[in-house]
Amino acid sequence: MCGPTGSTFWLGLSIFAILFLSVLASLINNGYPYAGEWFEAKAQPGEHLEPLDEQRAVVVANLWKTVGIYAGVGILSGLMVFLHKVRGNL
Repeated sequence: MCGPTGSTFWLGLSIFAILFLSVLASLINNGYPYAGEWFEAKAQPGEHLEPLDEQRAVVVANLWKTVGIYAGVGILSGLMVFLHKVRGNL
């Protein structure tokens, strides 16, 4: 990641991941029927049946955490790309 090519690659990957995962989190959060269709109401005999809204909330929270991680990687990669441009390596 420290080289000019690696930094540029990780910056592009981070931007793509942030956009894709943000859209996916928004679709699942809004109950879009074709995103998150794998949620099923399951429970073992005698257990509490977990509502689908609770399952969706957990998934959406984890997606936003992942977006935050990719944002951090994107910021770090962007700084490295800027450093390489200043040095004249890129």
